Order: sequence, then C-alpha cells, then structure tokens
Amino acid sequence: GSGRGATILMDPAFRELTRLTPLDLARAYSEKAAITAFGTTRIFVAGDATASYYGPHLAPRMGWGQALERKLKEGARVRVINLAQPGRSARSFASEGWLDVIGRNIREGDYLFIQFGLSDQRCGNGHALSRRDLSDIANLCAYPGFDPRIPPERSFANTLTRYVKLARENGATPVMLTPVTRINLDPRNSVKGIFPIRKSTHIVQGGSFPGDYSRTVRNVATSSKVPLIDLDARSIDAFNK
Repeated sequence: GSGRGATILMDPAFRELTRLTPLDLARAYSEKAAITAFGTTRIFVAGDATASYYGPHLAPRMGWGQALERKLKEGARVRVINLAQPGRSARSFASEGWLDVIGRNIREGDYLFIQFGLSDQRCGNGHALSRRDLSDIANLCAYPGFDPRIPPERSFANTLTRYVKLARENGATPVMLTPVTRINLDPRNSVKGIFPIRKSTHIVQGGSFPGDYSRTVRNVATSSKVPLIDLDARSIDAFNK
C-alpha cells in the first residue's frame, strides 16, 4: 500500500484490486511464477498518470507503461512491472513508499524506467492543485534545473538521481524518459482549426524557480550517463502528425 494511512491491495504485477477488478487467484499464481522466474528480465516503471495502469472498466484509457507490455514479443522472458501512479511527482512517488517497493523487488539484470515532470511542475505558478496535493504539498513540489537557490530536497534533478542510484545499487539499468507532452488547445495557437504543439509544454516561466522540466531530465541523463527516451519530443511529433 501507499502512505497517508491508505491501504491498497494489489496483485503480483502491482495492479490494484477493486470490486471491478477482483483477484483471479489462478492468474495471480501464474503471474507470480513468471515474474519471479530465474532468467526473466523485469522492466519496472516509475512514473505518473501517463504511464500508469487503468482497469478494464476504464478502457480504452491506459498509460504507456500498460501499453508497453502489449508490445513484447510472444514468449519473451520479459515482464513489465508498472508501479506508476496518477498524480505523483518524483518526490511524492518516493515519499509515499512506491520507490521503496521497487527497491525491495528489483534485481540484477532488471530495468527501471523513470518518467516524471508532469506533476512536479504543478506546484505554484497558478496551477490548480487537487485536495490531495494541497494536503501534502511538502512532498509534491520539486523545481527544475540546478539552481543553487533550490534546497537539495526540493531539486527535481537531485530527486531523479535517487532513482538512478537505487537501480544501480541493485544491479539494474536505469532509463530516463522525458514527460509526455500536454495537448495545447489554446485558440490563439490554432491554425485553420488545427492546434500544433510548437515547443515543450513542460517549461515553467513564472514563480520563483522557472525552468524546463524536460531539459532537466535530459541533463540528469547526460550527467549520470543514463540512456534517455525523449517522449516529450516524440509525443509532440506524433500528435502534430
């Protein structure tokens, strides 16, 4: 389960069990055997709503972490362990205990896909926060870049390095991903009814610590010598097409 006094029941692949998605015991035993089998490579996903799992009652809504598993070749000894959670920043994902869950389960030969930035940039700067976010703003906010004014615990860059360190300490390979673009439907941006995305939607221009969250991810990937998948740029290109 996560923090804040809540308890969440999940199956061996860390999908939440609910009244609409009850436990299938036979499937659970089968999945556990496949996930823990020697020689199976696991891809752990740490991220937010754009990556997370959604039950079949919400179809066709799904995160990219959920769709990733469908891209695996039949018979491949690779499993996706998707722990991405809606609304989480790099800080709140860790403070709620999800990063600890990964730390207890990830092993040598695995991969840790790390994608944050969408929720991290929501603090201040006129962004509306949910009641949950307002109740725990201390564990939500992180600021982009390497500005020396930013306390180490508030630095988005420093927070991301925690994930890299955890993966490497367990013999796993960290992979960083920039956040998926937002859809810009500002009428002032329309060209004959089409809304092209001309630049990253993850650049904060107001507030005390303006900066570019996708650039921070790229910088951390470079400085930490971590492979990078630039989903910000790729999703902008995909949506514009």
